[in-house]
Amino acid sequence: MQQVLSSSSSSSSSSSGSSIAVAPLDSAFGADDAVRGLIYGATLRFSDSAALRLRRRAMLVWEQGGPRRVLIVKKPVPAAAAQLEEMATWLQQQGLQVFVERAVHQQEFPQFAPFDAATTDIDFAITLGGDGTVLYLASLFTGDVPLPPVMCFAMGTLGFLTPFDATQYRTCLQWVLAANREHLYCTLRTRKRCAVLNAAGELLRVHHILNECVIDRGAFPSSVFLEVYIDGGFVTAAEADGLIIATPSGSTAYSMSAGGSMVAPSVPCTLLTPLSPHSLSFRPLILPENADLLVRLPRNARSHARASFDGKHPMRIERGGSVHFQTSLCPLPLINIGSLDRDWYEGITHKLKWNQTIRGAPGGAAAAGNLSSPSLHTLLRTARGSSNGHGGTDDDVAAGSTADIFNAVPPVAPGVPGSQHWQQVNGR
Repeated sequence: MQQVLSSSSSSSSSSSGSSIAVAPLDSAFGADDAVRGLIYGATLRFSDSAALRLRRRAMLVWEQGGPRRVLIVKKPVPAAAAQLEEMATWLQQQGLQVFVERAVHQQEFPQFAPFDAATTDIDFAITLGGDGTVLYLASLFTGDVPLPPVMCFAMGTLGFLTPFDATQYRTCLQWVLAANREHLYCTLRTRKRCAVLNAAGELLRVHHILNECVIDRGAFPSSVFLEVYIDGGFVTAAEADGLIIATPSGSTAYSMSAGGSMVAPSVPCTLLTPLSPHSLSFRPLILPENADLLVRLPRNARSHARASFDGKHPMRIERGGSVHFQTSLCPLPLINIGSLDRDWYEGITHKLKWNQTIRGAPGGAAAAGNLSSPSLHTLLRTARGSSNGHGGTDDDVAAGSTADIFNAVPPVAPGVPGSQHWQQVNGR
């Protein structure tokens, strides 16, 4: 969206002979872009695109009564194949049409329909595996189109993105199918659109990533020199083994091992993390989600570079080539066990062992992990009971705030197994 300059800036630009184009106010922004009441005595007109919806935490309600077509993607191991057959048979008994990948249809399960991303409409997707299986599922949808909700069952190694227990699939799926009667939580996971350009600026290929794009030196033994442009302006030149451009979901993957920060998946941002930079002051950056990012290999570079997308599809970046990053309009909706970001906090504490010390957490591990304890709700209600921080009462708090959502819905989906929360509440 074009930036609007004030009338005083416009007159000064004209007098100095500058070629800055000043758009009329009404042409750059519609009437619905005006926001009043957020700042005292002023009206705001945002320069960020309204197409990017920055809210990420939601509750899902099925249209037309519930899903009818489900895609199941599995890890290529015998245990996942057996689980797929059992789960798919049960789903067919519930009246759903089951789709599998074409290769799986041809080689293993001809009784289930083959999936074609270009022609098959899917209401709901299931993964049986680890985080890599989730990334693979996301790669099946190559365009920036609305994606189906995904339920991820853990049948891999770490399983940071897979909170559900495959052995309890019936209880979990019954909860999903009854989403119009029960709370079904989901997080809209940000994807990035990565456009690979040659030296002439011609588009070579477009990828949509869920975790990260890595631009590195490839097979070249020395470091790579990369120019970084943000929102159309030059920011820095990086001499390093490479750069990682990651989403919040990718912040706990390669970026974290390279020294980047861990970011909750509901935070609208992009991470820029260097790989072994030749500078002690090059610290990782967290950029706005809607920042327009371009990484370019100079024409006088010593060698070409290499780009990979979610660990796949390696491409050579020739001298003068670049990769252009924008946020995809359509995120990947991952179904959660708990509301808000509770699944993510459980993942970093119980799976990544974040801040685990010899002494343990204050009050014991059980108290530290039980985010659904009544005392926490009591504490929040007490904190909100006196004032909202602006001299008013709870009645003045806008509807839909985080605290309102926290008290309006249960913290964990009732009766859904698979998380540490559920096991603690039920004494397991």
